[in-house]
Amino acid sequence: MATLNHDELGIYSSVPASERAVQRLTKVLYYLFLHPTAIIIGDIVWILAGIAVVSWAFRQSGSIGWSLLLSVLLAGVAYGYSVMLNRYIFPWFLALFFGKPVFGRLGGMDRLSFFTLLKTAQKMRIDIKDTDKPLTQQFCELDNDLTEAMFKERYFTLYAEQAQKEGIDLEAEWKNLWENKILPVGTDNITFSKARLPENLAFRMMPLKLQFATALISPFIKFFQLIGICLLAAYLTKFLPLLSVIQVLVALNLILSVFWYMIYSYNMSEVQLLVPDESVLSPGLFQQFATRMQSMEHKSLRPINITVENSFFTDIRRYQLRYIICFTLLNSIFVLLMLLVSYLAHLTLGEINDYALKWYLPFAAGALMLPVAFYIGFYFISIIIQHFRKVLGSLLVGITTAVLPFFIYYLIKGQFQISEVQNGIWAALSGITTVLSTIVASQFKEILESEPKTKKSKQEEAEEG
Repeated sequence: MATLNHDELGIYSSVPASERAVQRLTKVLYYLFLHPTAIIIGDIVWILAGIAVVSWAFRQSGSIGWSLLLSVLLAGVAYGYSVMLNRYIFPWFLALFFGKPVFGRLGGMDRLSFFTLLKTAQKMRIDIKDTDKPLTQQFCELDNDLTEAMFKERYFTLYAEQAQKEGIDLEAEWKNLWENKILPVGTDNITFSKARLPENLAFRMMPLKLQFATALISPFIKFFQLIGICLLAAYLTKFLPLLSVIQVLVALNLILSVFWYMIYSYNMSEVQLLVPDESVLSPGLFQQFATRMQSMEHKSLRPINITVENSFFTDIRRYQLRYIICFTLLNSIFVLLMLLVSYLAHLTLGEINDYALKWYLPFAAGALMLPVAFYIGFYFISIIIQHFRKVLGSLLVGITTAVLPFFIYYLIKGQFQISEVQNGIWAALSGITTVLSTIVASQFKEILESEPKTKKSKQEEAEEG
């Protein structure tokens, strides 16, 4: 039975100020970056700025006519790259960095997303009111049944013809595959079967959380890298010193890390129960689950509290870092392709300025280093933000330890000894660095200890024994 959407009535709801701020910020970011029109405008700006940057050396020695011709050629290269990107390059990169679908030809999530989901869902605790628990269980059971039905439908599509020819009981084959191959997929103590428990609401929320965070962060990565490309060109043309470039890149990584941490750390006062619409499901499946899905429309839960373990952010960070290196490397390949076209055009023109020609190699090296710079920058700054209290405490202790003795000495003697002050500052910095190094080392230790171990088959265990 369908239900009415009472949200449009505008009745007051006690939503915390932090969540209202996040919701408004999300809406602003959607219209700025994620709206279809905004995406098209953003791509045009990226391409035009990229063309202007990579063709700088050519424009220093070529005429205006040749420069315009090169710009048109680079625009054509950008269009061709976008076509190849969607058809071939991007799917290949996703398979390389995130892995193929965890359930193979049956579909499902890529391997990195799936195992990240398994690990993070068990580290998130969602406390629900007793009155909301029946609705939560109904929603999770619907998700279980719908997931199994979608896999089953795909399986029957793949093997129905073969089973009919060879007289195979496809229903029995599917049951065996589902119970013995699909449900046991996972790591040592976390499997798909355990994650599907009806009370595990986090397992149903985290996929949307990962998609939501990635969708909001990707435009920032895209334009921050464009800023990095422009800063690189400004440095090579001696318009900016290297220190200024590094400072801006650190600031960009700080903004990215803060936004990432904010998305994953705030507690939602309301959880919308989202179900697939008719465009996602086949007509048969939609008809089969229509009544149960309609009963979930416009339904929401109000958690009492949402808590996560400390290692939750380690898993999420690892996922986000993989996305950053994949996305920025794709952009760098695009820049290098346009740079190569500009270089070949420069050689063909014949009017080569040695200074301008030598500009290409450092620019290419810098474009390749930008993904690494964003990867390392995001890693360290996100760790500092996550452990901000520890860092702030060490900073205050270090400054107090360094300054207090000299303040007392000044009160007694009425003067400072500069050399001793410098020694104190270096001692304070050394203490702060030690704390930061300890935090980073603990993160590396968590990474090494939490590597997913795939479940071994009985045959492999017998061979090892």
